[in-house]
This record gives sequence, structure tokens and C-alpha cells, in this order.
Amino acid sequence: MKCLSYSNRFYYKELSEEDANCIKKDLILYNSMLHTAYKKLYLTCFHGVKEAVSLEK
Repeated sequence: MKCLSYSNRFYYKELSEEDANCIKKDLILYNSMLHTAYKKLYLTCFHGVKEAVSLEK
């Protein structure tokens, strides 16, 4: 039995260089924000560290 599936995957080589660089920069920024939020939550929950800057900022 054959199964068809739809994918939203895209390939950088199919995009223009400008679009690919824009997406890469956005992904780097997003991962940096995730890392910072996780680090703040970890320090707050497991080490009781309180900072003046909140996660919302």
C-alpha cells in the first residue's frame, strides 16, 4: 500500500541567498532566546537565583 504525505520542507539551495541568510539569522536569534530563557529558569528553579530582569523582557 502506498501512502502519500505532504511536507513543508524547504531547501536553502532553492532559496535566494538573501532569503536563506535571513532565515539563518532568525533561527540563530530564536535559539539564542530559547537558551537564555532556559538558563534563567534553571537558575531560578534549582539554584534560587533571582535577577532584576524578567523573562518577559
